[in-house]
Amino acid sequence: MRILLLTLPLVACNKGGVPLDTGAGDTIDDPGDISTACEDRADDVVTETYRVEFPATQGQCAWGQDGNLEQNDGYLTARVEQTASLSLADKVVCDMQFEFAGEAGIGQDFIYDDNFFFLFNGVVLAASYRPWVEALPAEGIFHFYDWDTIVGMENLFHGVPTYCVGDETDQADCEIPPPETQGPISLSFDLSITNELSYRAIDENRAEFGFVATGDNDAWSDCAHEYFYVDVEVPYLERW
Repeated sequence: MRILLLTLPLVACNKGGVPLDTGAGDTIDDPGDISTACEDRADDVVTETYRVEFPATQGQCAWGQDGNLEQNDGYLTARVEQTASLSLADKVVCDMQFEFAGEAGIGQDFIYDDNFFFLFNGVVLAASYRPWVEALPAEGIFHFYDWDTIVGMENLFHGVPTYCVGDETDQADCEIPPPETQGPISLSFDLSITNELSYRAIDENRAEFGFVATGDNDAWSDCAHEYFYVDVEVPYLERW
């Protein structure tokens, strides 16, 4: 397993329950409090955009190391993990909008081999292989990435559905290309989901995006992906 750690600025609050100095004694104790605070102080909301980047990987999975299995055709044996760790300041994130078009509105094409997971604080936001996500530990609609739970599972190559958190309840609109196929990628999540993610960032005092590329046995192509980025538009409140 290879881990790439990037540090970028982002905004969030401290631990849940920290008062917001609004004169009303507001506290953030659950996701609903985020909506209330942001609505009550709508004139104070500031929006910034941050680019989260994951450099391309060139394959060469580290088989037999760090929890990876040895090469085995048709089975999930290895992964490369990348992390973009975002520093937290005393701000309350009102929403997170993911934009994949970049400058000039040109959509981002993407290719990967064999499969991938896209994460926020361990929550699987999107993945190319739905059955693996469904095998992971869950809390409500969220599934939490855990390599030890899925390593060794069957890795089929045709007709496997993709995954996006909230897609089954119409709380997300996502497009993910098939493996080894150049194609557009886009993810959009309902405000109820981004509020919950924002609250988790507050409660855990971290905001960490992750990208995991996987493989089975192809020495020069597995665990690979093109340069991948997402612009995260973040409306937030300063904690006065």
